[in-house]
Amino acid sequence: MAAFTFNRYSGISYDIQYYEYLQNQSYTNQVSTSINDVSKRNAEISAIQTKEMQKAIKASSDEQREAMMAASNIICKTLDRGFSQLTDSLNDLSDLVGHGFSMLCEEQKLTNQYLGHIQNLLRIPDSQKQRAYHIEEGMKYLKNAIDQSVESDFYVDALEEFQKAESIERKDFFSLYYIGFIHLKSIKHLDIQKAENCFRTSAKYYLAEALVGGTNTSKNLIDSKKGFTKEAADAYLFAAEACYIQEKYSEAAALAADAWKILPDMYKAGFLQAKYLSANNQVEEAIITLEKVIEADRFLTMEIIADLDLVSKPLVLDLLERLRLDAYNEAKSKYDLCISNTLPNSIAEIYLPPIEYLLDCKTFLDAKEANDLLVEEKEWFIDCGADFGSDGKVIGSVSAQSFQGSSERRIFCSGWTRVVITTSFTGISPPPPLCFHRSYLDHFIV
Repeated sequence: MAAFTFNRYSGISYDIQYYEYLQNQSYTNQVSTSINDVSKRNAEISAIQTKEMQKAIKASSDEQREAMMAASNIICKTLDRGFSQLTDSLNDLSDLVGHGFSMLCEEQKLTNQYLGHIQNLLRIPDSQKQRAYHIEEGMKYLKNAIDQSVESDFYVDALEEFQKAESIERKDFFSLYYIGFIHLKSIKHLDIQKAENCFRTSAKYYLAEALVGGTNTSKNLIDSKKGFTKEAADAYLFAAEACYIQEKYSEAAALAADAWKILPDMYKAGFLQAKYLSANNQVEEAIITLEKVIEADRFLTMEIIADLDLVSKPLVLDLLERLRLDAYNEAKSKYDLCISNTLPNSIAEIYLPPIEYLLDCKTFLDAKEANDLLVEEKEWFIDCGADFGSDGKVIGSVSAQSFQGSSERRIFCSGWTRVVITTSFTGISPPPPLCFHRSYLDHFIV
């Protein structure tokens, strides 16, 4: 589901909208019980996203609904299919943008990354043992709070423990991060300005740790330089969210840009930068950033559909339509070349109907998937063949074997005969041989 978006036309204030937004989120409770079953987890996440998207569309004004439906029709055939494609592509839950899933990511981080390594805290100097105890207790209570709800009493206990740890070490980036998190996500402790300050300070000291690869104490919780950088980027994004809630759009965009700068593969940071730029009416700048992140991660387009800061802007819809046409034309061109060069009874024929179906959908994500199918590597079996040199003469035979290669490096021929390209010219037998110059085969897709 998309990140929190303020609806300027609802007549409801920012703070009340955010308060209601927190109350309505329940992703973590629904998903975390099956987190170890990836296929089940993905199905649940997809179903939740579809349901929430439908709810957002239904609650919108006629003008907003029209923009959302236009974006949806450009991006995917159905919301359910679009979200299924998105979740199936996930390598890391942290790629999800929305509030509920950020809560889920923090719960998983506490479980797997921190609580799982808590025995390492026994190795720290005695002067830090009391601080470590409070951090451990804070993590325990915070995990229970997230597992329950945004109104959980465990947030009280977690906040007390992290504040005690921070009182021992004022530069405690870890405790500052979670003090900010509690002030941003707990109904009972909402203090957006305080959350922003905590996250900004936490990011500052996380980056200081990253510059030296961590200290003996900090490395007992985070064991790599990139880990400190990742936490700093997350802190910047939460600080950006806090600024957005306070209508400080320019600062929000700058903080998201900082997160993306220090962690270039965090494309959701670029997406959020575009969102905040658009909220600040810097739509042209937002378009430039948005195109970059969509090129890197096509599924971020799904986040646009219900994001009023983006979908309400005509230039964003124009961008989506241009990207759809580019993706469709690219895949259609490859497909047409495939059709024109595939001989009757070729093994390639069994792969064509799914690609044709995707092209018929005429949506951005389906066109991208069609292109993937056209160029993906497969393993093929060569029954027999002959290899031709640049002078057109046979220089060797190809015995029965299997090989793996992309579409650009193979050609299908009539019946059971096919061959991998190994020289400038390639021929096959039995006669008549087919020869294609390599410069042509560079563009040959089947």
